[in-house]
Amino acid sequence: MVYPSYNAVRADGWVGTGAPYGPVTSGPTDTPFVRDGQVHAMTPDWNTIAAVTSGSDYIKNLHDRYLPQEPREDEDAYKSRIYRSVLSPFCLRLSKTPPA
Repeated sequence: MVYPSYNAVRADGWVGTGAPYGPVTSGPTDTPFVRDGQVHAMTPDWNTIAAVTSGSDYIKNLHDRYLPQEPREDEDAYKSRIYRSVLSPFCLRLSKTPPA
């Protein structure tokens, strides 16, 4: 799943400060459905987290973003490189490993 990257001013009507961890200036603060400045500051990182927890299939499906074609790479070599690409979901393994 790819999480959307969007303009914080348009999303959910939030019009707070441009600072990533700025104060909430609109909406109630006691509901989990309000996206404040902290949530909007984290949204660009969600795609990265989705990639490292999903593994190889995720980056192969989004090869234009994560595996761009080199300037002089022919189409067959590019498809072969995408096919051979591997990304182990280490984050999932680390999160499931109990601390020693």
